[in-house]
Amino acid sequence: MRLHLKSAVLLMILPVSGASGSQIDESGGTLRATLTDALTEMAKGNCSDKLIGPMILDACEKQISKLKPALQQLGEVKNVRYRGIEQLPSGVGAEVYRVVFAKGEMTWMVAAGPNGKLTVFYSAG
Repeated sequence: MRLHLKSAVLLMILPVSGASGSQIDESGGTLRATLTDALTEMAKGNCSDKLIGPMILDACEKQISKLKPALQQLGEVKNVRYRGIEQLPSGVGAEVYRVVFAKGEMTWMVAAGPNGKLTVFYSAG
């Protein structure tokens, strides 16, 4: 099942300086756990300021009424596969992940600031 979330997608691209404090996982990337945790929290109806920066937090709070049921419909995160780096027009290198849920899948683009919080959090569905 492919879920289209055009009206329920977070997009925030901010300049990021410095590297995230996250560790690189065995398949590449540094933000797998942060992405998984953020999606899990949103499926519960929570926008966690421990995981996402203030601009993304604001967007999340405005969209959570659509995000929560959409993510709940997809079910539990089963697999998160690192796909590589997407260079954004702002110069930020965002990590791209394919997220497989129990009932569907999505591709997400994420980047974090020096504090490890997501400053780019986007999926086209």
